Amino acid sequence: MIEIVEQVIAYFAAHGKAPKVEELKLPEGDLSSKQGSVFVTLYDSGEVRGSAGNIKPIESTILEELIESTISALSADSRFEPVSLKESEKLKLRIDEVVSEVILVHEKELLNLEPKKLWVIAIKKDYEKMAVILPNISSTLHFGKDLPEALSNKLWEKFVFKDYIVYKLETTQTTNF
Repeated sequence: MIEIVEQVIAYFAAHGKAPKVEELKLPEGDLSSKQGSVFVTLYDSGEVRGSAGNIKPIESTILEELIESTISALSADSRFEPVSLKESEKLKLRIDEVVSEVILVHEKELLNLEPKKLWVIAIKKDYEKMAVILPNISSTLHFGKDLPEALSNKLWEKFVFKDYIVYKLETTQTTNF
């Protein structure tokens, strides 16, 4: 998957648009018929530079999910300006492939979750805000008891469990660093 994301980044940097599936050199394995969901995170100098993806499949194949998520991470993450051509050449990549169903978390469970292994998704009950914490994303996030503060930082407000619906899910990670 890393090779595909690298090709998408190079193509987008050169042409300013997403490549068609036929324009990619696909590695062994058939991602063009497999369905799934992914999350692509781009890093520059160890810091997140863009991230996008879905926890449930939107596109018809995981290959199309990779393309769309990569383009969105490059150009549509609202936290950042679009990635420049120069920046695109030095990006490091992380791909999370979703391998479990989304599971509702009860309040007592939150503090016992393992943030090194699980995604945590918090959605405000009025759907005004949402935060996603990827597994093993921060060197300061070791235990479930660290999650409320991390969620508060991502939400830009104090995280109060009763105001949110919280989910967990598992992924496998692949990186080029």
